[in-house]
Amino acid sequence: MAQARSLLAKDPRQWTRDTLAEAVGMSPAHLSRRFSSEFGLSLTDHRNHLRLVKATEALREGDLNVTDVAFEAGFGSYPQFHRVFLKTMGCTPAQWRKGL
Repeated sequence: MAQARSLLAKDPRQWTRDTLAEAVGMSPAHLSRRFSSEFGLSLTDHRNHLRLVKATEALREGDLNVTDVAFEAGFGSYPQFHRVFLKTMGCTPAQWRKGL
């Protein structure tokens, strides 16, 4: 599990559940169960957390528009990014940036 977590930390944009499972030699379902069991949160939640860290860094820098930040952080779409950001941070990405 440490290997899976390390791979995700290096680049959360690169990994899906299936590609990560293949890289560590497990089935996707087994990886998900073990990850949740060992770290207390789902693989998806952990990956989204890492992506949000990258996104808030990019929003802080201010060089990219919010849509580009979403894709740069590894989200598949702006609506997905917006939904995860709002749920986790309690405001939209644009509101968060304005509050800096």
